[in-house]
Amino acid sequence: MITRRKRIAFTLVASAIPLSLMVMGFEISLRLKQSNAISSESRRILDQKLGWLPRPGLVREGDSLDAMNQTSHFRMTQDSHGFRRWGDLSTQKPRVFVIGDSYTQADDIDDSKTYYALLADRLPDAEFWAFGCSGYGTFQQSMILEKYAPEIRPDVLLIQLSSNDLINNLMELEDAMPFLSTPGPRPYLMDDGSVTNHFATRNRGLRKLSYAYASLSDRFENLVYQSENWLPGQPRNYGEHRKPDNMNELLTKSAMKTASILQGMKQVAGPKTQVIAFYDEDVPPLTMALKQACEMAKIPLISSIGQKMVEEEGRLGLFYYRTRDLWHWNDEGHKLVAELLETPLRQALAPKNSGGDSIPNANDINQPAIARDLKAGDQPR
Repeated sequence: MITRRKRIAFTLVASAIPLSLMVMGFEISLRLKQSNAISSESRRILDQKLGWLPRPGLVREGDSLDAMNQTSHFRMTQDSHGFRRWGDLSTQKPRVFVIGDSYTQADDIDDSKTYYALLADRLPDAEFWAFGCSGYGTFQQSMILEKYAPEIRPDVLLIQLSSNDLINNLMELEDAMPFLSTPGPRPYLMDDGSVTNHFATRNRGLRKLSYAYASLSDRFENLVYQSENWLPGQPRNYGEHRKPDNMNELLTKSAMKTASILQGMKQVAGPKTQVIAFYDEDVPPLTMALKQACEMAKIPLISSIGQKMVEEEGRLGLFYYRTRDLWHWNDEGHKLVAELLETPLRQALAPKNSGGDSIPNANDINQPAIARDLKAGDQPR
């Protein structure tokens, strides 16, 4: 005779089986998707020293959709070094080495439409190299510079910084803001000069073991923190309601660490190399600490790009310069960046500035005025 207790137990087991199969199916599908992302289509590969690298020899072609639902055809290539652009090593022209993160790797942007390709068109008397990798902090960029600077021998080193570099460069800060961390392990420069490879907090526990749990956790966070979304023209923010209580202390420490890394990059580049930095977006208080780091490292910082973009997008009421993620630059964004970098880069290439002299008007002075008029089809669909 089947008792009531057995009937309840049977019902629970019968209900648990399809639920378990559903969860297992979700887990398997996410793992297969991740596996496909590590195929030849992937832009990046794992690396024991650097954490990850741009995939050498990558060729991708397709159509991308930006924040305004505008379609653009692209052909994205990475050479045998993982560079988006590799110049002629036998050139007699001044050499410009551009190094950065995802903004410079420029996923789904055509080779001819990246800001450094446009700069090369504007400055034909210079030879350009460009390396970028999504998620890189300044220390990873410095490791790339150390590897390739002796071969490239740059006259100008143009460093593309990001506000989140302050998080990526300090292990304690990245662990304290796990929702912003990048899958690792990332190498960190420690205070004693040693290097530690470390998985950020975000990738520990169940997140590391289960793709399904990580996906559901991300979706829950997106629902809870929808209030952090912004409109065109609004200042950006990084989880204002989720920052640690000792944020100011950690930012000060990270600014000092970032300054130390930048000073190391100047030394690697050599005394005859003009070093300039610029950053992508104004995100207080992170960019204030980034400015402090450049001041401490005595590196001229071009700080007008994010400000110009936000101001113009506010005037238009559109994310005119953005890809679908609302952060990275679409074709128009790369075009604007090239416009704003041309004058200070031209000044850096002038003979009088060889040897590390400061760049006049490196920030907002004498930058071209931006006045974008909407073209047909620019209205959101």
